[in-house]
Formats: sequence, C-alpha cells, structure tokens
Amino acid sequence: MTSSTSPVQTSIHSPLELGTHHTSLEVTDLERSLSVYRDLFGMRPVATFGPPERRMVLLDIGDGTHLELTCPSSSAEPQISTGGPWKHLALCTSDTHVAIERARAAGLKVTLEPKRVTLGNLEAVIAFFSGPDGERVELFQVLSPP
Repeated sequence: MTSSTSPVQTSIHSPLELGTHHTSLEVTDLERSLSVYRDLFGMRPVATFGPPERRMVLLDIGDGTHLELTCPSSSAEPQISTGGPWKHLALCTSDTHVAIERARAAGLKVTLEPKRVTLGNLEAVIAFFSGPDGERVELFQVLSPP
C-alpha cells in the first residue's frame, strides 16, 4: 500500500540536487520594501500569502531564486532580528554601476561604491547599499567566472 504523501526512498549516499529557493527578509513596511525590490530592481511578485497579521510576498529575483518579504501588521510586534548569522543579501547584476545609481537615486544609502575585486580566480565588481530596513545589500557583477 503506497500513499502519495509517503517519502521517496533514497539512499543517504545518493546525489542530491540543491539550490537556493528563497531568502526571507523581515521588513517594517511592505510597500516601502516592494518599491525597492520590485519597482527599482524589477523583481516580479509570484505569490502573496499569510494571515493579515503577517503578510508575505515572494519575489522572483530573475534567475529562479526568490526573495520573501515578510511584514507583521501594524498591531503585531515586529521581529526584526539583530542580524544573527546573516551578513548580507548578494544580488547578481549585469552592471553594478547602473544598479548602485538606481539605489542612490531612490534615496538609499550607498555604503560601498563600485569596486573591482579578485576572489581567488573570480573577478567581479561589487557595491553595497542599505535597504529600507537597514539590511545590507551587495550588488555583484561577475567579470570572469572561475
């Protein structure tokens, strides 16, 4: 007797495909954050869900990964973390200079101007800005893949 909800039987030694589905970001003002990630950087909303006291929007970043914005209602206590182990959100871009200028034009604080870096055998241009809730966002343009 099999059930459609029974787990697939595989060996723990079988190859496992992994990838990033989404990163979740707790925000204090959902519309303000949408104006940055959706309107400024073109991320497409694919789902809106959650109870009224905790609205969530899942945005397609554009490469198959997603950013989830989670916002408590005005009556709920925000649960903005102190950062914990999460250091920053890195967004891949085709042009770091254009992307950072969009952030600057939107009034976001640029914390690192575009700079060329060498990471082992990877050449890239990076820049950082602070998002609407102070989250650190890196813009990452690969110049020469490893």
